[in-house]
Amino acid sequence: GALSFLLIGLVSCAADGRVLGTNEIADQILSGHDGLELTRDGLLRTTEENDRPLEQLLQEAGKRKRNGQSFNDVLAVRRGARKRPLTLSIRTTSMAGPLSGAGNGVLIMIMDPALPVRAIEAELRQLYGFSSMEARLANLLIQGYSLEECCDELAFRRSTGCTHLK
Repeated sequence: GALSFLLIGLVSCAADGRVLGTNEIADQILSGHDGLELTRDGLLRTTEENDRPLEQLLQEAGKRKRNGQSFNDVLAVRRGARKRPLTLSIRTTSMAGPLSGAGNGVLIMIMDPALPVRAIEAELRQLYGFSSMEARLANLLIQGYSLEECCDELAFRRSTGCTHLK
């Protein structure tokens, strides 16, 4: 749940790439078939060629896991349409649970720079003492909107936006 709140996908795999479990963010990323996808056999694979094959990293993680060693690595996964790559953090786990493969799996955390950053307005008000409108404006700015786009979205003039921004 915490990783989903932070917009980080979580996939648990066996060393052969067979997916054992996912969180909702990983499901969203995988369903886009843009960088990562599941085969009909339930195997995790990349959709583009990468400098280091994901399959090779998963096999190495599984091999180290069987030898009682830990494995931590990071992989940038290429995507189409001139998008920034996905970042995968691959590590072995010794935890038992629904996404850990009973302690035998490899955990993959997926960070997608294309996912919007979502701040909750109530938290912005509490943390920074913002008014409701200041929090709404800050939330849009965090998501990458320009001040002009924010003013259009919130239906007020640029001068009002500048006042709330101050």
